[in-house]
Amino acid sequence: MFLSWHYIDIGIDPGDPQPSFEPGGDNEARGNVVQALKRAVVVLKGGTDPYIQTKAMAFAMVMHLVGDIHQPLHCATKYFMSGGRLHQDAGGNKEEVLNGPPGEGGKFNLHAFWDSAYRASFDEASGRVVLDPRYQEHGAHDPQNVRPLAEVLAKQPPPPWY
Repeated sequence: MFLSWHYIDIGIDPGDPQPSFEPGGDNEARGNVVQALKRAVVVLKGGTDPYIQTKAMAFAMVMHLVGDIHQPLHCATKYFMSGGRLHQDAGGNKEEVLNGPPGEGGKFNLHAFWDSAYRASFDEASGRVVLDPRYQEHGAHDPQNVRPLAEVLAKQPPPPWY
């Protein structure tokens, strides 16, 4: 129901269409992440919203949506013309990324590539991004996969800039 509350399509090129940052009518479940955050803040300050029923729900939404808005593919879009109509890149889903030299590497859409970054490393010899098989999508949060990796990380010193 609140899918559009997780992103905002801010055009990246001059002259691109720009979204509204102000919430619409209170009875509308559609909108964008900025509008949703403003609605949640109203509830946190004691106001009401027909879709955000409690302060606990508003607080949980703020935490989640602040994370969403900090993801580049959730807060910007590339517009393009096709068939005489203006289209969006759908959060990077319509942008192709090549993994390796042209004709030799795999292809990803930008959003899938971005979502895979947590399990990726760069192989300088091949020039490709390699995905760690321990982090396959179906088991990404499986404690059997995460625990050994967390133990290895816990033994490493923090980076010098930390």
